[in-house]
Amino acid sequence: MSEVLDLPVELANVPFEPVGKTIGEVAGEIERALRSAGLAPEYVVPANGYADAPEELHGLRGTSVWPKVPYRAGYPCVSVVRFDRGAGVLVSFVRAVDGCWRIQRAIRIAARCRSHAWAIAAAVSRLFDLD
Repeated sequence: MSEVLDLPVELANVPFEPVGKTIGEVAGEIERALRSAGLAPEYVVPANGYADAPEELHGLRGTSVWPKVPYRAGYPCVSVVRFDRGAGVLVSFVRAVDGCWRIQRAIRIAARCRSHAWAIAAAVSRLFDLD
């Protein structure tokens, strides 16, 4: 059975403000926070790693600026997902566009196992002040 990982308390004191930064910068900050808390992921990368792939389908590129949307019109979303090679975490941005909700992937985080992915998701949600 997988080992259960606890949420590090240190993350509660980490100042985190993604607005005005690129997706790549935010991914770097998330990776540093996770590593310093003992939750080292396999990788933390922008969702769209292609230079010419459309962001609407493949997610935001590392050079894209983190979305700034008024309260209630958009928010970050953290979810545990299954990747090709195991479990991981997606940080997405949900926002209202033309009367519909649109989900756009921003950051992919690979975990060692499902329990590790849940611990990472809990830590990232704390960074975004979602818990």
